[in-house]
Amino acid sequence: TYGLSVYGNMPLIEPLASIQIKDALWSAWKRPEEIMIYCLTGKLLEKAPDYAVVSCCGVGYLAAIPSTTAGALPAVGDTCTLYTCMNVTENDVSLFGFADKESQTMFRLLTGVSGVGPKVGLAILSVLSPDRVVLAISAGDHKAFTAASGVGPKLGQRIVIFDSDVFTFDCQHTAFLEATQQTADGFNRQAQIVTDITTSHRQAEFTRG
Repeated sequence: TYGLSVYGNMPLIEPLASIQIKDALWSAWKRPEEIMIYCLTGKLLEKAPDYAVVSCCGVGYLAAIPSTTAGALPAVGDTCTLYTCMNVTENDVSLFGFADKESQTMFRLLTGVSGVGPKVGLAILSVLSPDRVVLAISAGDHKAFTAASGVGPKLGQRIVIFDSDVFTFDCQHTAFLEATQQTADGFNRQAQIVTDITTSHRQAEFTRG
């Protein structure tokens, strides 16, 4: 199943699954209750495997982070940017920081699953990159999530079921990715896909007419 998306002024035929992933990520990104503090840019005062402190305009912000973010941060004293999610509860206000926007957005999606709190979300992103999370969900590999602390088989299955509904993957996704590799053969195959879709639409219009 394919659809039309636009990059700049250029239309591009993509697998519908890919477009739905982007829509889901965009929907998660723009939740207003979680983007009051979208990112922190300033001097890195402290860092540890599970937290970092960034000084912005004289205020030090402490953010809990996955270990992958800790490894991506510069040395203490250097300038850095943390993309953040804010969690507000009755008794606490917490910040969670990430080295890139993809991890920030994936954290929001993961914590949208019942049973996945911020601590578990950070644990998952400490062992799986956002790309690996997507691959595990698309393959129905719930065991991949059990590598994270606090995730058992049942919760792993729940993550796969919930987020597969969000992403709506289909088997053509992999075939399309292979077809769009930067090779002449890939471009020819993509062009054929576009031609087939266009022909199909024209035939449907002719039939209706």
